[in-house]
Amino acid sequence: SLFCYAQGTTMRSRVYTAKLRPIGNSGVDGNVAVFASNDETGVIGYVGYAHGLQRNLNLEMCGTANNAQGCGVHIHSGTSCFDKATQGGHYFLAPVRSDPWRQNRYITNGKGIAKFSGIVSIGTNNVVGKPFLVHNKNGNRVACGELLPVFPDDLPPPPPPPPSSQQQQQQQPPIRARTIVYDVETLPLSNSGVVGGASILTNAFSVSDLVCFFGKANGLEINQRSVRSAIGGGRDCRATDGCGVHIHSGFACTSVGSQGGHFYDQNRMKADPWVVTGYESTDQEGNAYFIDCVSTGETSFDQRLLIVHSSDGTRVSCGTMEQRTDENALSAISAATTTMTSGSFFSMVAVVASTSLILLLQ
Repeated sequence: SLFCYAQGTTMRSRVYTAKLRPIGNSGVDGNVAVFASNDETGVIGYVGYAHGLQRNLNLEMCGTANNAQGCGVHIHSGTSCFDKATQGGHYFLAPVRSDPWRQNRYITNGKGIAKFSGIVSIGTNNVVGKPFLVHNKNGNRVACGELLPVFPDDLPPPPPPPPSSQQQQQQQPPIRARTIVYDVETLPLSNSGVVGGASILTNAFSVSDLVCFFGKANGLEINQRSVRSAIGGGRDCRATDGCGVHIHSGFACTSVGSQGGHFYDQNRMKADPWVVTGYESTDQEGNAYFIDCVSTGETSFDQRLLIVHSSDGTRVSCGTMEQRTDENALSAISAATTTMTSGSFFSMVAVVASTSLILLLQ
């Protein structure tokens, strides 16, 4: 098991965002959020979007015999987006030996928009300042953004500034965080034995009702693969809410009634955006990672519940969203103003965009 959970312990991920800006005259831009888990295995989750890409791309159309980077999205090892030298190559450290980024790719809709997400083991959770790159169909680098922490506590302590800089810094008004990060620990329901945790980013990319989350649960059924898996070939989780992970409207995990249903504004949303969110698979020990972004029509998430479902849709783990206490620190978040279409993008494990893209790409 990659995580060891105990009662009173919360999975806390460092949260980073980047505004993806065009390289040269590519015209490609977007946003990405990266969650770096607090374990020692270097598992990170990313979720984002880009537009200005070639239209109607599928995986068979991406890359060439001499360039496998086509339609790729990767964290790179460099220190800035200035040029290829400062961007570096794909970012991963020992003990990871083979490139974990090779299969991380996107598809696009008829408007040239790509929504992407993935879960990758890179051997480290230190991604601050790293460039996040988007490649076009032929593997060329077309957009880049440097990952900045949502809260500066995710940065290593800086050296003391010289007196002049310190004096100047004190004269600057504090910049308030534009987002709120929540942490949640989920505990078993009805003696299920399923426990987990997640970090949740609200007002993601400055979209007031967009919530992005990354987490893990263990104690689930082993070797499950969802029918909604982006990899394909899944036969499990066919039931309503099967393998689902959702924010619920209630405020207490004590009963189904107090948990409520899926949390979204039914007056603003044409359909339930949580229908296709969840984990795509479990391993031989019953562990599952999940990552997603959902437009809910809601803007306040204080004390709401995160609930994990089994493959037959049963509610098996529940926890209350607790606002991260360091929210009042100076924010280094990279702000973005682009709005997103209502819907959800489903999780994937080191692969491509999800089957639920159709909800977002309309």
